[in-house]
Amino acid sequence: MSNDFVRPDCFVNFSKIQECKSFCFRCQRRALTLLNVTMKILALEKEIAGKNAADFQPHLTPEAGKVWELYQAGVIREIYFRGDRPEAVLILECADVEEAWAILNTLPLVKERLIDFEILPLVAYPGFSRLFAASPR
Repeated sequence: MSNDFVRPDCFVNFSKIQECKSFCFRCQRRALTLLNVTMKILALEKEIAGKNAADFQPHLTPEAGKVWELYQAGVIREIYFRGDRPEAVLILECADVEEAWAILNTLPLVKERLIDFEILPLVAYPGFSRLFAASPR
């Protein structure tokens, strides 16, 4: 990724996005979000078997930094840890599953093959429309 992945001086106001000289990643994300062309992706971390805590240690600070960068860019919208085991659960906003994979592959723990993800594309729940459907006569 380029140094313009997230620029601190980029514009987040849609009317000024065109003023971003490099149309940095944050401005691209903002434009896609405002144009409603993103989808929510649920990413469930899976640790790779045979790894131990010492394998993870040197990569945890860079991992947190990258996650923060992606959070600030509006790509990672929410992040949690599971209550039953120490694995992350992320909600991303991406154009599609392929973009989600490309973004997750930039994480240091993924690059080092310490973790992987299960990716689930999400769609809106359509069931509420039943509440407002005309009742049969």
